[in-house]
Amino acid sequence: GLYPQLAYLHAPPTKKGPASSSAVKLHVRPGDRTCAEPDAASVHPSSVNAQLDGNQWRSAYVAFHERVRTTKVYMRDSTPVPPLAMMLLAGGELVREPGGGTDGSMTYATG
Repeated sequence: GLYPQLAYLHAPPTKKGPASSSAVKLHVRPGDRTCAEPDAASVHPSSVNAQLDGNQWRSAYVAFHERVRTTKVYMRDSTPVPPLAMMLLAGGELVREPGGGTDGSMTYATG
């Protein structure tokens, strides 16, 4: 089946303001799940989301269909996902932790 995967939006602001669209990275758990550090990827250039800067994303979480490697790692077919959708549809237990999110206000971790 077609099950979307989730990634976390990483768009740290710069001294001049929000992160540019080229600085926005998506962090996702590695496929083999042996590494604690997430893999970083960019939004595919053909995506409408590739034009969004750090403040224009509606959510810190992104659902995507596939990762591809060409000149670098890209995520295709991406869309922002609100935290409520993850809590309702992801299964398991989600715990709210302060200090994350695009503006530093919140993040959720699976338990």
